[in-house]
Amino acid sequence: MGRRMRGLWLAGAFGLLLLLTELFLVRAEQHASLPIAVLPEQAKMTAAKWLGDVRMTVRQEENLDVSRYLHQQGLTDQLRATLATDMPLLVWKVTSRDAEASINRQSGRIEGLRGITIAQGEELRTRRADAVREILEQTFGQKSLVLTSIDEQERGRALLTFHTSFSVDSLTDRVEAEVVDDRLVAFTHRLQAPLPTDRTSSPIAETVQRWAGWFQLAVLILPLVGMWRLMRGDGGARRWYGELALSGAVAIAFWLKGLSADYLLQGVVYGAIVFGVLAIVKESKWPADNKRQSARSLHDQILAGYCIFGVLTGCSVLFSWGADLLGAWSSDLQAQEAVALAPLPFLLPLIAAGTAAVYEELVYRKLGDLWLSRLFKPGAVVALLCSLIWSTAHLQYGVWPWYLRIIELGLIIGPLLFFLYRRYGLVAVITGHFLYNACLISLAVTSAFGNGWSFVWLAAPLLLLCWKRKGPLA
Repeated sequence: MGRRMRGLWLAGAFGLLLLLTELFLVRAEQHASLPIAVLPEQAKMTAAKWLGDVRMTVRQEENLDVSRYLHQQGLTDQLRATLATDMPLLVWKVTSRDAEASINRQSGRIEGLRGITIAQGEELRTRRADAVREILEQTFGQKSLVLTSIDEQERGRALLTFHTSFSVDSLTDRVEAEVVDDRLVAFTHRLQAPLPTDRTSSPIAETVQRWAGWFQLAVLILPLVGMWRLMRGDGGARRWYGELALSGAVAIAFWLKGLSADYLLQGVVYGAIVFGVLAIVKESKWPADNKRQSARSLHDQILAGYCIFGVLTGCSVLFSWGADLLGAWSSDLQAQEAVALAPLPFLLPLIAAGTAAVYEELVYRKLGDLWLSRLFKPGAVVALLCSLIWSTAHLQYGVWPWYLRIIELGLIIGPLLFFLYRRYGLVAVITGHFLYNACLISLAVTSAFGNGWSFVWLAAPLLLLCWKRKGPLA
């Protein structure tokens, strides 16, 4: 195996070297960590004082325009940490029915309320601007508010806009308040950057997102195929034990991400999709020639997966360096939301990375290869189409320009993974994909909580080496 996979070993080692350079040299000098100071449950407790003791949902909201502007202007992350503490760069959006509260993720200060009566009194009708200013300064800690405009609307409604003395490199601090008759019903505190706020307004972006949504709906047909194959009883029930076990593991792992009924339902759906894919490809002839695979046994594919992990990280680091030089930007704080909201954050690198790797490789690589190879003979065309479809499933991340993930995943990482899948096997690319995702999630856990123990899950695939099977994998 060593001679046949020597090139992969060398490429993987070089990729890991690039990753270590990024983590301990580039990132250590240019990126200060921004740990989570206020947890979601603490944000709910703060919001409950205004929204009441009712059921609440919480999500993180980052001011992407300000983060992107700070990055493009080369401002230090120490300044970003200061802004996050004193200004609403990162907030928890706590929602209850029609009411909403914005809680600063770093300081715990209330940065906005909507859908309730915040204050009421005749002074809000007679001396509107001064009364609103006093409430915002005394109750919510806003400072040095200067009224800039009043927009009188119908039915006694008025929108008041305040600015503060804050000024950092063209950033402006803005507070908007809404008054109806003698009631203050909403206020919002926001930072504004001199950048367009809509990053996905082009017709092409909307079309791509629409097609991606249709594809996700089409995938829901796969569970029906799996049920049909199972009910038909091809070869007896014993032949489906492995498929059912893997599908059940995916469903349970997805449920563990949230430990709620919603996550359980989603887990059942994703598990059923995985079973449908396995049912379709169970007796299908592969377009890839297994005799050409350098890693055929389970042990060889696991070890090849670690090399693929190094290759993926190296390509990702090189792409991020190049994109940064060209002015592109991606949020490094969005991943902290999933970490903070997870009931078992320490397990997240295992369960989230594992479900994503199994699901995506089965659907976008294995099934895509099987179906598209019947329509297109050149392997390069099949690889490109599978990769472009796969990239559209990653458009929800905060990046600029909006097609950055399509370039990275659809034109670089995806075709590379497809080649590695055909060369070294499905288990190898699932292992490499899992390790890559687990590394990214572990970095988010470390930056959010300052705890690096989650990196131990990078050794999880080594447990499969204890399996004594030595024969080739189908």
